[in-house]
Amino acid sequence: IITIVGPANETQDVDGDELVFEYNVNDTHSDIVNCSLGINGTINDTNYSVVEDISQYFNLSGLIDGNYTWNIKVINRSESIHFSPYLPPFMIRYQMA
Repeated sequence: IITIVGPANETQDVDGDELVFEYNVNDTHSDIVNCSLGINGTINDTNYSVVEDISQYFNLSGLIDGNYTWNIKVINRSESIHFSPYLPPFMIRYQMA
């Protein structure tokens, strides 16, 4: 089971700081091997030290202006692959000084 905690739907980043992607996972049938953050359909980062049933985080910065979709991909020891659904987009909009 993949539970998405944040960022909130349609979050906008206007200052260029890191966005924090928070999720929680558990698998009652097999241990989790890794979880990956997908941005616009491409794996951006992978966590190989997953602890089930507590919040896990990916931090992301350096994106250019635009709308982005994201999801979490989970692989367990039995090599089953699970995906969270693609979530509502987040937006990067830098303010001009």
